Amino acid sequence: MGTLFNQQPRNFYLVDEEKEMEFVISLSNKFKISISETIQILEYLEKRRTNNLMAADCDIKDEQLAGFGELIKQFNTNIERIADYFSNSEVDDDREY
Repeated sequence: MGTLFNQQPRNFYLVDEEKEMEFVISLSNKFKISISETIQILEYLEKRRTNNLMAADCDIKDEQLAGFGELIKQFNTNIERIADYFSNSEVDDDREY
């Protein structure tokens, strides 16, 4: 079931603006396109990455929900067995519980 109860803490990093700007400029120079076009391409790629992450997140949640469903089925089966046991056994009304 993936990360349930065992998820590592996330590490959030600050963005280094200077390195990011150098990266954009280097891509612009490498592909001989404008800075504006480079940023548009990076935005497009970020949207694709976000969609892929969302799809993976939904897959993980589906697996976790399936696991919870399995636990509920087992719980229900056990309750039914207990109910059958008590309905099929002779119960002494004077017993203390």
